[in-house]
Amino acid sequence: MRLWIAGILAFISQTPELGWAIWAVIWINAIFSFWQEFQAEKALGALKKILPS
Repeated sequence: MRLWIAGILAFISQTPELGWAIWAVIWINAIFSFWQEFQAEKALGALKKILPS
């Protein structure tokens, strides 16, 4: 949440390059977090298939 505010403040202070850079970091982090969660779910599913019931 703080980074979103920092991005908004960067735009308000008329440094849009910094604002876009901050928002890009937020989105890249979100994509990587989603991907890690997706991979973890796949790994958990594979482990459940291997382990005995």
